[in-house]
Amino acid sequence: MKKHKTSRHRLSRLKRNEMLAGYLFLIPAAICLLIWTIYPILNSFWYSLTDFNILNEKDFIGLENYKMLLEDEDWIFSIQRTFIYVLLFVPLMYIISLAAAELVKHLKILSGFFRTSFFLPVVVSAVAAGAIFRLILNTKMGLINKILFSLGKNQVNFLGDAGNALVACVMLAIWLGFGYYMIIFLAGLQDIPTEYYEAASIDGAGKIQQFCYITFPALGRTSVFVLTMCFIDSFQTYDIIKMLTDGGPNYSTTLVIQRIYINAFQHYEMGYACAMTVMLFFIIFIVTMIQLKFTSKMADNGWG
Repeated sequence: MKKHKTSRHRLSRLKRNEMLAGYLFLIPAAICLLIWTIYPILNSFWYSLTDFNILNEKDFIGLENYKMLLEDEDWIFSIQRTFIYVLLFVPLMYIISLAAAELVKHLKILSGFFRTSFFLPVVVSAVAAGAIFRLILNTKMGLINKILFSLGKNQVNFLGDAGNALVACVMLAIWLGFGYYMIIFLAGLQDIPTEYYEAASIDGAGKIQQFCYITFPALGRTSVFVLTMCFIDSFQTYDIIKMLTDGGPNYSTTLVIQRIYINAFQHYEMGYACAMTVMLFFIIFIVTMIQLKFTSKMADNGWG
């Protein structure tokens, strides 16, 4: 009996030591999270309640910055353009990344080559990609317009037209990011048992039917994750648009993040910019919760 109690005591002490070691390893990460994430969030919320300007002292003004936001036409316009960007980006990113994953999965040869090729843009700097695409899409000297001119077609003003510029930004963002979501979809596809497809083939189901009734429903949870991350990423787009259009023409590609940057680092209205940041946080949080609830419910029902 004593031996049994001693062994249990040793096991419990060993377990406590393991837990202590785990917490000790977590401390550096927790400190970094506190300093670089939690503290800036709380600080931004405090600054949003002040008239903080780099040249002036911080004076508490309550909710005045938020009242100004409701009447700020530039801010409202940037939100509208951001939602248009999101509505273009999220569905296209989902479709293209899923199609790429399906292609890579079913390739008999060169599967590794295409997987690497599709993923390669993910590691490319957005700044470098933006600078290169700006040259490619240039109206007079760009490669695409030179090809169109040689074919006798009219040149397209990709970056000088409001509608074209936003679409160009969306396509560049998709090119840079679809490889990442392709890998996630590929992992989801590989988790689907092959027996389902074999049984469907015996029953005479074609490839399209197999995708609609097996693949798509089975990717429910993966789709929820991809759609959520795409939505959050699209709201935080900055470097691509900065390099490609710099918010133009006529502020047509000035999204929420660009508007925050302009107020913070060009107008030096830090308190007002922090209010925009807090508003953006709540917009993303509320819409993400709605999207999660909606897509999760659909995924549980097999997207039916």
